[in-house]
Amino acid sequence: MQAPTAEFVHALHERFLTLVPEVERRAAAAVRRVRCPHRRADSAQEIVAASWALFLAAIERGGCPAVTAPELADLAVAHARKSQRLAGGESARDVMSARAQRKHGFTITAIPAGTVAVAPC
Repeated sequence: MQAPTAEFVHALHERFLTLVPEVERRAAAAVRRVRCPHRRADSAQEIVAASWALFLAAIERGGCPAVTAPELADLAVAHARKSQRLAGGESARDVMSARAQRKHGFTITAIPAGTVAVAPC
């Protein structure tokens, strides 16, 4: 297989950029109930990144004309809801990961300022 030309890559990127506003709108709707604004923003950007990866996968399968923004966004949202990350997943054994918190049914909260924690003897 030949390496794609710069013009082809540029055309793909331009095509994807036309889909991004709809993907971002659907991503914002999908993460609207996430309380933490930082986690909400991270989740929305993960959906956009996943949509890029899914877009490229569709191109490789020869489905460029068939890819629409709603389909792409829905697939990316499903990808993100399964806690699949593009840059490595979260461990279900890491206390700080959202995946572990969902799996084991607990949450992490901040200790209020000025509180002294004393370990039992």
